[in-house]
Amino acid sequence: MTTESAYIPDGWTHSTGYAARYQREEQVSEVTELLRLETADVLLDIGCGNGAFSVAAAAEFPDCRVWAFDALGTAVTECRRRASEAGLDNLRVSIAPADKLPFENANADRVLMRNVLHHVASADDVIREIARVLRPRGLALLEGPANVGDESLGSLISEIDMLMDDSHRRTYLKPDVIMAELLANGMTTETMITWPFTKTVSADQRALIIRQQAEDLSCLQQEGGDRWTIQFNIVRIIARKEN
Repeated sequence: MTTESAYIPDGWTHSTGYAARYQREEQVSEVTELLRLETADVLLDIGCGNGAFSVAAAAEFPDCRVWAFDALGTAVTECRRRASEAGLDNLRVSIAPADKLPFENANADRVLMRNVLHHVASADDVIREIARVLRPRGLALLEGPANVGDESLGSLISEIDMLMDDSHRRTYLKPDVIMAELLANGMTTETMITWPFTKTVSADQRALIIRQQAEDLSCLQQEGGDRWTIQFNIVRIIARKEN
């Protein structure tokens, strides 16, 4: 997250629901495998949260130095606790916004950033920072919610989120916009995939969707009882810095 969003409430670090959906053991294993850490000396986890991925990577690859950054002090405290509990001496954790990392130029082999880009004030600044810290031929894995529909869908989801948490506005970029910004910063996309996920909406959020006549746009549907959901998408991009 950027400096401006450092004061938002932390609804993720200790959330069992968040962990069950986004930090399952098979997800952690898949991401560490995709990062090809067996050939990496240094990994940066930007927006590390509670350290689910940083701790796993540091434990599995003791020869890889892992740096974990998050703008939220509560997240950094929990990540440090987990690292200490695991007895890891190759993991360092610091408070830092995603667009201003206390890290040297071209000194990381791998960068991981999961579920962060839609929270930041300027995605362009964050992607430039990723390119700055990566070594030539280094890999970055970016993953999180994205807009694979039209612009009105991204705006609608943003408004829905504001009814849940108005501390900051989330911005859902199209995958091609993210890839274009990566390319502008000397990074070539190796793979890009998207997949759908469902999001439960409250009564107020459902009312907003109905007022905007966006039931079809959001794929609003009743799952049973009072539970209503919409459909959105996750994007995963793996990009390599050329030089």
